[in-house]
Amino acid sequence: MRRLFLCFFFGTLLIHQLNCSGAKHEEVTPETLTEQTTDGSSIIPDGQPDQTLADNLLPESTAETKTESTPEVVADLTPVASDLTINEINAKGEPNDWCEISNRGSQVIDLSEYTISDEPTNPQKRTKFPAGTTIKAGEYKVFEMTDAWPGFKLGSEEELAIFNPKGELIALVKWKDGDSPTGKSFGRIPDATGPFKTLDTPTPAATNKDNGSTPPPQGKLVLNEIFASGTPDWFEIYNAGDGELDLTNYTATDTPTDPATRLAFPTAKKIPPKTYMVFQLDGNDFAFKFGSSEALAIYDPQGNEVAKVEWKELPSGKSYSRSPNGDPSGTWKTTDPSQGQANP
Repeated sequence: MRRLFLCFFFGTLLIHQLNCSGAKHEEVTPETLTEQTTDGSSIIPDGQPDQTLADNLLPESTAETKTESTPEVVADLTPVASDLTINEINAKGEPNDWCEISNRGSQVIDLSEYTISDEPTNPQKRTKFPAGTTIKAGEYKVFEMTDAWPGFKLGSEEELAIFNPKGELIALVKWKDGDSPTGKSFGRIPDATGPFKTLDTPTPAATNKDNGSTPPPQGKLVLNEIFASGTPDWFEIYNAGDGELDLTNYTATDTPTDPATRLAFPTAKKIPPKTYMVFQLDGNDFAFKFGSSEALAIYDPQGNEVAKVEWKELPSGKSYSRSPNGDPSGTWKTTDPSQGQANP
């Protein structure tokens, strides 16, 4: 301890004497460090400042900071296989924008847990379909885009996506300004599978119509005759159109007030134009039976009622028939049966 005190005392005395003698003092800087010592040697070889020492003497703001870039994460926007597809959109719809979804499968699909979004990469922006919403096999179902649901509208340059209950992308469409102008839509040709293009004629809830094309001849269903006292009972449909009538995914019921009683037509039933086809209520074609006072209704794949007839106290051995025959606007009357032929 005594030695430390003596060193401090004589060191302080020496500094005081130097100050009194007027000796010149220079500020130590990186530049002065290159000056030579009393023995002629250089503090820093070749007069070049030592970088480590220089960096330590420089202000912190001049120190170089190195950062590593984070790679951008891009969401996978490749749809997985699904029977559902976006078939048509109208970004300038009146009164509301709308999109059309098609079910090209053979089963009804419950959309309650599916979601829709115009920001596919943001899971927080996905909106569930209303509870209980279903889409039938072969159906083209239209959804209006409003602030109430799904909470957004379609822009002139936009994208629209649908996700299954697992959160997997199953349908995606993107369009640019001008693809869906006022009075036109943006849809697939051919339906459900083809590429999108601007369509001159929007076709909500129906098959898309290509520009300048002549639509193929269509079948026209006419419920033409009923027989309620047979073994078995039967009903007759007449195709009044110029094209084939495909009854795939059509349904029929004798209880129109209860949708749960609708039964599908037998598979592969197609009626050529201007032709009659009879359906037996024998458990093969349909399982229900008619009463003397009854009703029959037929529905298209979208669930729309396309034909209906009611009768009361139909006499045994008689049928209830259209007059004039095959005329969808004709009246009904009691006649002799004319199964598979023109009504009397």
